[in-house]
Amino acid sequence: MSDPVLSSLVPPPIPDRSKLGVASMVLGLFALIAATASIYFLFQSEWDRGFRIAVTAISFLIGLASALMGLTGLFGKAAGRGFAAAGVFCGALALVALAFAVLSIPVRSLLTTMQDLPVVAPEDPHFEIAPIQLTEGARTAAQVREAWRVWLLEHAIQPKKAAIAGKWNEEITGRILDAYLADWIRASDRPTQEDWNRLHAELNDVRLYGEPLSSLLLAGKAQVPRDLAALNTPIGLLRKNEKNPFWLLLLELQSAEAYTGQNNAARKELADQGALDAFEQMIEEKWFTGDEWWLMADLTTFGNFPGFFERQSEFIVEILEDNEVPEWFLRYMRGRRFQRLAWKARGSGYSNTVTEEGWKDFAAYLDQARGEFERSYELAPEVPFAASRMISVAMGRSDDPVTEMRTWFDRAIAAQSDFWPAYNDWLWGMRPRWHGSREAMLAFGEQCLATGRHDTRVPNHYLAAVKEVAEDSDNGIYQDERVHRNLRQLCLGEIEHAEDPRAVREWRSLLAVLAFRKGEFDETREQWNLLKGEMEPSVLTSWGVPQENFDFRAIVGVGSDLVNEADTAERARHPGEAAKLYERAAQEPGITEAERSAIQRRQAICTLESQFESGDWIELIPGSPDLWRAVEGGFTVAPDGGMIVTSDTARCAIEHPMVVGQHCEIEWEIDTPDDQIAAIGPGIMLSSSRFDTIKWNAFYVAQVDGERAYRVSRFRYRSDMFEQAPKKDRIQMRLVCHGPKWLAYVDGEKIHRGEIDLNVSFFGKESRLAIGAFTTNPTDKFVIKYHRLRVRKLPAPETGEKSGG
Repeated sequence: MSDPVLSSLVPPPIPDRSKLGVASMVLGLFALIAATASIYFLFQSEWDRGFRIAVTAISFLIGLASALMGLTGLFGKAAGRGFAAAGVFCGALALVALAFAVLSIPVRSLLTTMQDLPVVAPEDPHFEIAPIQLTEGARTAAQVREAWRVWLLEHAIQPKKAAIAGKWNEEITGRILDAYLADWIRASDRPTQEDWNRLHAELNDVRLYGEPLSSLLLAGKAQVPRDLAALNTPIGLLRKNEKNPFWLLLLELQSAEAYTGQNNAARKELADQGALDAFEQMIEEKWFTGDEWWLMADLTTFGNFPGFFERQSEFIVEILEDNEVPEWFLRYMRGRRFQRLAWKARGSGYSNTVTEEGWKDFAAYLDQARGEFERSYELAPEVPFAASRMISVAMGRSDDPVTEMRTWFDRAIAAQSDFWPAYNDWLWGMRPRWHGSREAMLAFGEQCLATGRHDTRVPNHYLAAVKEVAEDSDNGIYQDERVHRNLRQLCLGEIEHAEDPRAVREWRSLLAVLAFRKGEFDETREQWNLLKGEMEPSVLTSWGVPQENFDFRAIVGVGSDLVNEADTAERARHPGEAAKLYERAAQEPGITEAERSAIQRRQAICTLESQFESGDWIELIPGSPDLWRAVEGGFTVAPDGGMIVTSDTARCAIEHPMVVGQHCEIEWEIDTPDDQIAAIGPGIMLSSSRFDTIKWNAFYVAQVDGERAYRVSRFRYRSDMFEQAPKKDRIQMRLVCHGPKWLAYVDGEKIHRGEIDLNVSFFGKESRLAIGAFTTNPTDKFVIKYHRLRVRKLPAPETGEKSGG
């Protein structure tokens, strides 16, 4: 019989839990996988909230079970403890990861909310901005423009008109000179872009290629391809025959600008030298005297091509030192040279990228610039140029930069109330990266607005301040109520004081665009109605507002719940759903016929885009001609359903609102008789921007040196010629597009041995297409007939091979 005392000292047998340990390890590994998936779903907002919660809960339970099973396994035999420990580790790691992810959600949400908060000018900005005091009797930009009008008439316009009096080019050249003067002084009747294009067409139609002044003036203004080689003849004639140094200076500067980025340094250098020679002639012959030196300073500071006076500052100063010029002007130009050298020594990078030697040279050159500018100001405090430059000097090197910057700003505007470089330099110095804050920038803008001086440009600098804050932060400042209220006040003040009908249209258009961006669609509609639908196109372009979306809201306004639901679906890339909602919205009672028509147009566009997304061919010609919009020129529908595009200017462009994206195939068939190809280059354009800008690429057929050729153009001004085109009255063209990479075909044959890489592409998710032509040699009126045009979506290529065979 056993001894009960002794038997109690024997340890109980150790249970065998090796299987439990293995199971906990397997479950732990599975918990880690489930936790990883859960974390992914947690941070992907497009997944349903209930689904994300369920996946997270299941992962948590699996991890907890693995950890508990592993802990239990640790108290078993040694054979299973290793597996149990692995199960505990994996389960615990999954739980920790899940806990971290769940806890980070509110923090992440808070950070996102903070990032999306609009920047506003506080009622009490921490950076106090003194009121702007405008000096009674100080010059204004309007007075400077009038001084330019008088000078140009005497020294440039009238002498040229006298030289061509009675000659064969008198009438057209006279109108070009009048247009140039109006454009220079921003007169109310200044030419629009279409006016410049039409003048270019008229000039070419009377074959004035040998007349240098008119050809070169229009080369810088008309919206046509800049074929620099074709300009060599008028440039050569100008250098040989033109005696007026002002025109020589202006057109040489224009030529140098045209060669920028064209990998033609030799010709740019030649143009720069021609401009230097013309500048020296003007100085030697005293083309500017007395108060007119203000205009010379104005020309060199922010004329048409101010970059020339910066890059050639050393030679400019040498010319001035060798001639009798006002000392204030010489000192001013010397200061600019030292200022340029200072920033060249420093570099354009952040401060931590500047070398010790760079900082040393930067300081030395800025000190020299300071001495020259200060002396220039002492000699002529009635001009704003040196004082304005001192703002950026103080920004870069001063013991009390903000105070000194404001001192020089006040001195500059005491000379000219609305001298915009002074306002721009002050705003730049007030950026957070320098010496201010966004609040200070907005507060300064409000002080500009508070002057109420709409007879000057001063209130406009509130808009400039808002734009600069938006550029620096990109966080929805235009959605802020206070900012929008101030911008509205600015626009209404400008409208009330404007004497120029075109200025009224521009400011009212801006008010409509700002309301559109703010989502105040009823105000957009109100301004649209006051304009009778005649928006200033440049406003939509400069603010990047889609024409189609803007027109829709300008007619419909805020719209019904169904309209807004459809709009949301369309923006979320669900065109089929949007089309159905628009169809219902068009049947709602109480809407006007104009609103119904606009809604049905959106429905038609969404229906096409839905079919396009499925990969079907979409027939645009023949199709719905009312969906096309004329950018420039016009169009009619032929009896057979084809489209006839016409224009009497240097180009035409008819755009379609359907989005084709980055990957698509396009086929079109056009008439190409000899007389048409000799005059124009018909084809197709593609862009994710607006077609009234330069940002589009094209594939077209044209005549080059008397021979037909197929060409691909990169953003209009640069083109590549591929194979010569046979003479045919009708051809079928085809493009296979994958972003900037194209395959081009004509009548089924590839015109380029490989893939055409455009290098720079304006293709994107919002890419659309346009048809038309642009030319340097138009007839009185050109006509293009497109028999058909269709497009389909292509899948994105997985390799370098391009589909679309």
